[in-house]
Amino acid sequence: SMVTIRRYFSVEAGSGKFVYAHNKYRMTVKADAERKNVSMTIRTAKGREYRSKLERGCTLVDDWPPGKLASAKPASASRAASLPAAQSRKAASQGAANRPFASVGPSTRPPHLYGPPTGTFAAYWQVRAYGARPPRGPEASKGILFWSHGLWGRTPKWKDKPPRFVQKFAYADWDVVKVNRDERLEYVWATAGSKHAADLRKRAREARKAGYKRIVLGGQSYGAAIALEAASEEGIADAVIAVAPNHDGDNCTGVRTPGYHPIWPQKQLINALEDVVSPRTVLVVPGGDICLGPERSDSSYRNALVASGTGFVLLDNTLPIRGRKAGRTRQFDEWYGECLLDFVGSGDEVRGGETVCPSPDPVPAFLLPADYTPPSPTGPESLVGAWSGEYFVHSRGSRHFCMFVEEEYEDGFKARTAFGAGTERVISMETYTRIFYRFGGDREFVYNKNKYRMTLFDNPDRQKLDLAIRTASGTEYHFYLTRGCELEDDWPLLG
Repeated sequence: SMVTIRRYFSVEAGSGKFVYAHNKYRMTVKADAERKNVSMTIRTAKGREYRSKLERGCTLVDDWPPGKLASAKPASASRAASLPAAQSRKAASQGAANRPFASVGPSTRPPHLYGPPTGTFAAYWQVRAYGARPPRGPEASKGILFWSHGLWGRTPKWKDKPPRFVQKFAYADWDVVKVNRDERLEYVWATAGSKHAADLRKRAREARKAGYKRIVLGGQSYGAAIALEAASEEGIADAVIAVAPNHDGDNCTGVRTPGYHPIWPQKQLINALEDVVSPRTVLVVPGGDICLGPERSDSSYRNALVASGTGFVLLDNTLPIRGRKAGRTRQFDEWYGECLLDFVGSGDEVRGGETVCPSPDPVPAFLLPADYTPPSPTGPESLVGAWSGEYFVHSRGSRHFCMFVEEEYEDGFKARTAFGAGTERVISMETYTRIFYRFGGDREFVYNKNKYRMTLFDNPDRQKLDLAIRTASGTEYHFYLTRGCELEDDWPLLG
């Protein structure tokens, strides 16, 4: 099987070699000053090594059949000739996957997984949310979930994936569909909101007519407002998932429409909640969401949901995740995803009132397996054990970091690296297992993947380590690590 991978080689200090390293896989290129004698060594993850000399130039055409080198076309011409056919096949598959609501003219956009049908200008269109999970259809699926994206000026937000927790529905035999809107036709809620809600209602009715047993409307931000408004008519939705709903973006951008008042988003949201007639409603309104403005009232949200008669889950400012993107974080998926799936997807009789999706207690500082036990130090001269530090992430405050060195090798070590949510609790937690290799000297260890790089500088007494992180975008962070790691968060923030 042919393989082509773009890789970034770094200069190994003191040796003049160029190295690419990813976990246990390693490629080393050595060249003399004149670049005439170049050799390469490849060591696979299983420890096998291959050595070869490299020469300038590369033949792009195979000599198939053996011994008869093809001379009909150079590689570039052959590729150019085959391109239109490949594009046409991709366009055909793109068009088959998308269903337009309105087509008024040609589109010059390059194809995109979530893009509009090729050759059309669609105001609305729908695509399956996960390419690896094809629709099962009305008979085989438990139901269908329509997901609506947010709005940010003229940014094509239809390119955004749904939040991570939504994927749980796809793997639980639900058909998950993204309802997309062309950003060039987006306007303020007063002029466009009713049209968006009407389009979503039409899709829900068509799905019901096609035989889907259950209809769920969901969305983020502006898309959540669309879902709530669409569910104000009887028989449209069996459940609504509204993540950080917002009808208007003035509080987000700081740009004020003439006559605008910060309380408007609150009134619009409360009115929409009171009008919901779906049997089940999920409302996610975490603290620290600037788009809801300074006038937010969590008790008003609960009162509005109770008044509507819907059964509901309310995740409000008591959530140990903050900010407008709380619902998109890994910890939200980990802590609340299964509960929301059970609540929305349950076939049990609908009960009014509130269902509680409990927060973890105590709140973890990192995303680690529930039964994970940090490695214990094996001695003062060993790196094995837990190490921790923190670094500043601009407006999101400091971010805690823990590195659990689980195994130490002659030329490196294996560690579980855990990134916290930051002092403002607005960052998505991350945990990865990585293998660091000795690089350039006895006291330097490196993990490198494409443009992302972590470099650990070891101190002789091994009581304090220096870690440098360079992200794929070029941002660099430098901080110290000391032994030990606190696994529990000090939530609430004022506690």
